[in-house]
This record gives sequence, structure tokens and C-alpha cells, in this order.
Amino acid sequence: IVTPIGEHIEEVMVNVDGGSDDEAMTGDDGHFEFPEVPAGEDYTLIPEKTEGILNGVSTMDLILITKHILGVQPFASPYKILASDVNNSQSITTTDLIKLRKLVLQIDDQLPTGTNSWRFVDAGFEFPDPNNPWSTDIPGLLALDNLDGDVMAADFVGIKIGDVNDTAIPNSLIGTEERSAYAEFGIAVENRAIEEGETITIDF
Repeated sequence: IVTPIGEHIEEVMVNVDGGSDDEAMTGDDGHFEFPEVPAGEDYTLIPEKTEGILNGVSTMDLILITKHILGVQPFASPYKILASDVNNSQSITTTDLIKLRKLVLQIDDQLPTGTNSWRFVDAGFEFPDPNNPWSTDIPGLLALDNLDGDVMAADFVGIKIGDVNDTAIPNSLIGTEERSAYAEFGIAVENRAIEEGETITIDF
């Protein structure tokens, strides 16, 4: 299980729904394994990760999402569009900005639609319309019908909700100092003249 930029995601719980209910946790290399699953049954793999809601989320994400909504700098990746949909309404609006801002300011401590802080997509899925990922059903799970041997391509892409500039730290092998080099921060203020020595107050 990897991020859209190919970094491994650890501590993703992968559940098996089918002939043998089981679960496995990804390691720091993003891998998971079910060593003993009976053959000949139908299975569904369902990944989930609830920890680290603020991981990778900052005011820079708010600015970038605002630029996308205004059409100033639209996202070119369907994964960034999905990451912007904070309330899972299959659209990106000012409501998503409000919800995300409350998380950044720690007014809220959970997402409006539940506790999952990541979304997952079958890695083999290709978006028919990358500019509108909701134009078709998005496979957030993987069906394995009539299992008859080892499956080596049961892969997922994990999308950190709210993180559109890829600053989330998905595993313990990536240090915070290393990742901080990629972090960006910004402040948006009203365009007006400021007198020398004047102090202004910015409301977020």
C-alpha cells in the first residue's frame, strides 16, 4: 500500500471479508500478508487507517484547495481532488475548506464523516476522467473471487485526507526533519496598503 507518490504506508489495517475473516497490518514497507487463507473461496480486501488525522495537513493545503476551487490552479491529479473532499460529498466546496480549517485550528478532532483519515483505491484502477474522479464508482476495496493461488498484486493507493501537497509522513522510515524540507506554509490576507510600523491582525 503506497501513497500517490509511491511512499509506503504503514499501520494500515487490511480486513478480509469472505471465507476466512481475518486482518493484517502493513509494516513500514507497506506490505501485508495473509499466510493461511483457504483456496476456492471468494474474498474482499478492505483497507482502513484511522490514525493521524492532521498528518500532512497545514494552512498550505487550505490555500491550494482554495486555488483549485477558484480555478486559479486546478489539481492535475485525481488523488489530490479526492484528498480535498474532506466531507466525502463527491465535490470540492467551501464546506471542505471550513471543515479542514477547523481541524488545523484543532476546533474539531475528527473528520465529519467518521474516523478514517485515509481513503484507499485499488492500485490497478484507472480513472476514466482524472478531472472528475467521481464520474464512475471508485473501488476502495479489492475482490478476489474463487481464490486459487497466491495473489501478489493486491495493491492499494492510500490518499491522506486534507493533504494535497504530499507532506504526510506515511511510515516511520521517513524522518520529520527529512520531510520538513518539502513542507510549505503560507498566509492569505486582504490586499490593502499598510502604513510603516502598523500591526495587522489576521483572522483564520
